[in-house]
Amino acid sequence: MREQNIVVSAGHSQATAAEARHAFDQGVTAITHAFNAMPPLHHREPGLLGAALLDDRIWCMAIADGVHVCPAMVQLLHRLKGDRLIVVSDALAPFGLPDGEYPWDDRPIQVTQGTARLPDGTLAGTTVSLPQAVQNLVDWGIYTPEQAIATTTTAPRNLLGITDRRDGDRVAADRWPDTP
Repeated sequence: MREQNIVVSAGHSQATAAEARHAFDQGVTAITHAFNAMPPLHHREPGLLGAALLDDRIWCMAIADGVHVCPAMVQLLHRLKGDRLIVVSDALAPFGLPDGEYPWDDRPIQVTQGTARLPDGTLAGTTVSLPQAVQNLVDWGIYTPEQAIATTTTAPRNLLGITDRRDGDRVAADRWPDTP
């Protein structure tokens, strides 16, 4: 996939640190939803997340809604990954709708204050917007407004290899020629 200029990201994985390092050597360049649906950091087996935190080649994406990842762990990601931290959305279909129960993936989800959960309480996603996630980063004292905005704009563009803002359309067309 890397030979085709496809950015490969791992996530929601039970991979060991050794398996993660092997994947990184094979071309995985990012992890999706850091901390979510993966084993927690452990002193004997750091897993995918621990391997990613220690590897300067790897980007980490995190949901900054304060539920998926607590502010202290977002701060840890920021300290360890610097400009290789990307704040992402995990927004589901009820995005922008009021609290309530909604159908999702043939199951109901309950949305309460921006957090979506399955009937058993398992996190299913969020309805928090990226602008709200950016504001959270500032409110939590982790980033300046400019830095927080960069985690959702400049950082993803850099991960994708789109480095020329003035000619981004041409760069994107060169990387993905079949994309309008």
